[in-house]
Amino acid sequence: MDRTCTLIHDRLLELASGPIASPAAEHLLECVPCSRLVERERRLVSLLDALPAAPMAAFGPPGLPSATRGRVLQLAVPRWLAAVAAAAVFTAVAWRFAADDLARIRVDLVVDVAGAPPPVDERLLALTGGAEAVAMRRPTESR
Repeated sequence: MDRTCTLIHDRLLELASGPIASPAAEHLLECVPCSRLVERERRLVSLLDALPAAPMAAFGPPGLPSATRGRVLQLAVPRWLAAVAAAAVFTAVAWRFAADDLARIRVDLVVDVAGAPPPVDERLLALTGGAEAVAMRRPTESR
């Protein structure tokens, strides 16, 4: 592709939509690929010009509800929803204080026994089997 072909490709839309200048016209008579390209572009421009204009749409801001007592939106919480939330908080607090007897089962320290496997998965065992499973797997030394 020579310099004139590059110029044709750079100015393709300008050549397809308006009259062709004499240097470009001479090149289009000599170069068949460039003349085909400009002809295809001219057909495309004519088809696009034949399309009807897009309808104009005006979008306004959405309507807001009327303001009452200085607030735009009323935030009214139903009484039953407030009662359910209070009952959930009360249940969680009661459950927490009722679970104090579980603290007596917790194993804080386990003494290694000679020859026991290394403690690589105690956290996973504690999560899946509980603290009792860790204590059974790694028993304390008997004296």
